[in-house]
Amino acid sequence: MVQLLWKNGSANQTLITLLENCKSMSEFKKIRAFFISSGLSQHHPFASILLYFSAVSSWGDMDHSYRIFLQIPSPTIYNWNSIIRGFSRGKNPNPSVSVFVKMLRFGVWPDHLTYPFVAKAVAPMSELQLGLAAHCRVAKEGLWLDRFIANSLIHMYGSGGEIGSAQRGLMKCYEKLGFLEFYAGCVCQVWRLGLGPPSV
Repeated sequence: MVQLLWKNGSANQTLITLLENCKSMSEFKKIRAFFISSGLSQHHPFASILLYFSAVSSWGDMDHSYRIFLQIPSPTIYNWNSIIRGFSRGKNPNPSVSVFVKMLRFGVWPDHLTYPFVAKAVAPMSELQLGLAAHCRVAKEGLWLDRFIANSLIHMYGSGGEIGSAQRGLMKCYEKLGFLEFYAGCVCQVWRLGLGPPSV
């Protein structure tokens, strides 16, 4: 059966269907055991799918998810984002930030999906310095106009309750990066959205 799934290319869809219908961690472990015994769990697409469902499902278990993550030889940004997202949803989001730092140390470049998960993790921690560090990275990489990132940063600062401190820190960040460049980028984005230049 496994060879038939593999030859027909339907193993991905079969796995996704099984996981979408999965209702508990015990069911997930059975599905994973099947893919391990078939040898398919070593193939990157299957490991990624298993990791994603284990990390973000309501029935997921982050300890189990992290063990899956550690078994992936060369995690992609998708894998890193899945584990960061999973940890950010928990009662203790600290591991999310730790994984993010580990990702940076491994030389994996964050993408536009990484930062909202990091901001979500930092928000309940009320760690303004961590939030500012993340925001400065966003600005340095030119991602501050991404609406999902912007919304997650606004939420992060609002949750911290230190809007004045956040504003001062952001100004320092933008001064280092060149405030005029930031302002010009905002103006261009407004024009791209069809809002045009302000009327005089």
